[in-house]
This record gives sequence, C-alpha cells and structure tokens, in this order.
Amino acid sequence: MHGIIAAEAIFSDVDLSEVDLSGADLWGDDFTGADLAYANLSGSNLRGANFEGANLSSANLSGANPREAGLVGTNLLDSRFDNLISIEDADFSGTQKLSEHSREYLLSIATGAHPVTGINTTKSLE
Repeated sequence: MHGIIAAEAIFSDVDLSEVDLSGADLWGDDFTGADLAYANLSGSNLRGANFEGANLSSANLSGANPREAGLVGTNLLDSRFDNLISIEDADFSGTQKLSEHSREYLLSIATGAHPVTGINTTKSLE
C-alpha cells in the first residue's frame, strides 16, 4: 500500500498492523480504533486524519504530516516522530504511553488548535 492515495477513506477498527503506508496520501482518513502497530507511515500526508482510540504503538511517523490530525486516546508507545512536517492544529488529548522524549519534541513544534475539538495543540500534549 506504499504511496497509495486514499483521501477521506474509512479504516475504522481495521487491523493494519505492520502495513507499509509510507508516502501515502491519507488526508482526512478515519482510523478510529484501528490497529496500526508497527505500521510505516513515514512521509505520509495525515492531514485531518482521525486516529481516536487507535493503536499506533511502534509505528513510524517520521517525516509525516499529521497537521489537524485527531489523536485523542491513541496508544503511542514507542512511536517515532522524527522530522514531522507539521503538527499545527493537531489534538493529542489523552494519548497513552507517549515517551517523554517524543512529548518534548512535539511540544517544541506545537502550534494552533484542532479545527473540530478546538483543543490547543500545546495544551493537548501537557
């Protein structure tokens, strides 16, 4: 699935563990409750995607663009967030198991507020 274009697709509660979605255009996709453990999302466009309650443990999001993404209640254990394009307007409220190193990095680039929830990105990471 590397490089696919699947804008506004619905992947709710789907097992996508270990899937390669690197470089994919996943703008506005719904991953609510999906299992993306060990998934490769590097370089993907995740703008406006909804990951509420999803499992992103050990997922690679390096170089991705999760701008305006909703990550409410998401499991982020051992997820990689290197060189993100933007987390402007993203909501990380209630994320689980986010490492302190990742939290510090995300706080250093956090701006804006989520367009749906209205939650300030920085506050959602505190």
